Amino acid sequence: MRIPFFYDMLFKGDSSLLATWPWQEEDPVLPYLWEERQQIRTAFHRRQSEQAKGLMLHAVSAFIDHMVWTANRPVRTLSPVELTSELQALPFAPLNLQERLKYIFRQPDRYISFIQLDNLQEELTKKLAVYHRMKKSLPAGKPLTPPEA
Repeated sequence: MRIPFFYDMLFKGDSSLLATWPWQEEDPVLPYLWEERQQIRTAFHRRQSEQAKGLMLHAVSAFIDHMVWTANRPVRTLSPVELTSELQALPFAPLNLQERLKYIFRQPDRYISFIQLDNLQEELTKKLAVYHRMKKSLPAGKPLTPPEA
């Protein structure tokens, strides 16, 4: 298990510590993303809510890192209001992300929060595939902006 937001905190402390940060890589793949999925499911089925809560907090932090790092930047704040607003503004943000994350933050020890996070991850995977495809088709240097609401 990894330390949530480790690289983000390290960068905030001293941005010269690493030559390349995970979010500076072409495709910041997070190999540990959802590595706890089966453990979380098992903890919920065994009604071990405290264990599930800890695992869920790690999983949601990996989800947040994944989203922000894909935007080529570190997580800047852990304030729930600011963080969810920043995530919602990303061009590949899943639908109703703010509300869904707010629910998960409030009740990480509930099975429905696990289902919600699982659904968010599935949606993010699909939206990122479209985002990367569109990004590759744009002329070099032109940013991809979110669609108008």
